[in-house]
Amino acid sequence: MEKMLRENKTEEGQAIVLLVFAIIGMLAFAALAIDGGIIYVERRSAQNAADNAAMAAALALCEEEADIATSAMTVASQNGYNDNGVTNDVTVYFPPANGPYAGDADYVEVIIDSYLSGNFIHLVYKGSIQVQGRAVTHCGDSSVGGQGFPPLPYVVYGGDPNCGESPILVSGNANELLGPVHSNKNWKLSGNANTFGDVTYAGSNVQTNMPNWFTSGPTDNDTAYDWPLTVFNINDYKPGGIYSSDPNYYSANKFNFSNNNYTIPDGIYYAEEEITLSGQHQTCNACTFVVGDPDGKISFSGNHHTLSPYINNLLILAEGKECTSDVVAYSGNNHIWKGIVYSPYGQLQMSGNASNTVDGCLWGAQVKFSGNSLMVSNCAAYITGQKSVNLVE
Repeated sequence: MEKMLRENKTEEGQAIVLLVFAIIGMLAFAALAIDGGIIYVERRSAQNAADNAAMAAALALCEEEADIATSAMTVASQNGYNDNGVTNDVTVYFPPANGPYAGDADYVEVIIDSYLSGNFIHLVYKGSIQVQGRAVTHCGDSSVGGQGFPPLPYVVYGGDPNCGESPILVSGNANELLGPVHSNKNWKLSGNANTFGDVTYAGSNVQTNMPNWFTSGPTDNDTAYDWPLTVFNINDYKPGGIYSSDPNYYSANKFNFSNNNYTIPDGIYYAEEEITLSGQHQTCNACTFVVGDPDGKISFSGNHHTLSPYINNLLILAEGKECTSDVVAYSGNNHIWKGIVYSPYGQLQMSGNASNTVDGCLWGAQVKFSGNSLMVSNCAAYITGQKSVNLVE
């Protein structure tokens, strides 16, 4: 009997030892699972910050007078990496020190090292955990058909082939679209006395027999080009994006410019929800207006607005969500706009009625002309030779 009791106690002791080892093993796996998730999230965060910082550095390189390292450091700090030497290090190489672009003065490299203490993993591992984000960007000349631009300098470009009956709808009268016009599906014309440049489309022409004039076309070239365009990324203009370090950058939920005879200060205006220009005789010599919320909107309802772009020849960028809902609402009379107006997923609704001019490009998922006497021309001047930045690593 005593022998049996001793054997049972021995087996119980062995079982306890095995149980302890099993618990340690489970804790180790739990540490790997929990801290592994934290490491993954931090790795992605560091990479996003490195991308944004490198893009800001390349933009500074394009602008020549801006401080490249300071621009990168500012955006990295806005994204949570302040180069404090304890929790993170931010290093800017111009030109790059590593990879295939090492030594090339048209490129910039940014490396962000982030150091984590971990939570449970120290049960099985001692020391700090390092994750890294690395990005290389390029500053170069963009041209039509390159860097995400359309293949021609289209004054009007209806991009979404899944957008209702047509990405381009012209129901107004006496409009002049003086340059290439392209629809990635059908295009519909029901107005009178409109003048068009070279019109191409990738679907069925639903033009009516109303009297209108064309330089050439309409031509069914059966070509739907890439959409949305990649040259403008809404995230670059948001707080923490590459342009948020600009000294003339303004951010708010809404901007409402309602004063008459008012000159809007130069700069980038980023609104999450809405931008409204409703005053009379408003001017901005250099403004870029951006709305980031897909449900947001930019509205122009006053008269005599004279607006020119601040950065990238971009006057208006609005995200949009439903291409049949106007994300850029253009009404009123005697407006003069210059630059590129772009909505990747929304509608540009052009409904003014007298002496309105767009010296530039109107590019939207859908472009709708329901007003009269609007002239759009000279898109090529805002594309050819423009500097652009792009992420290469």
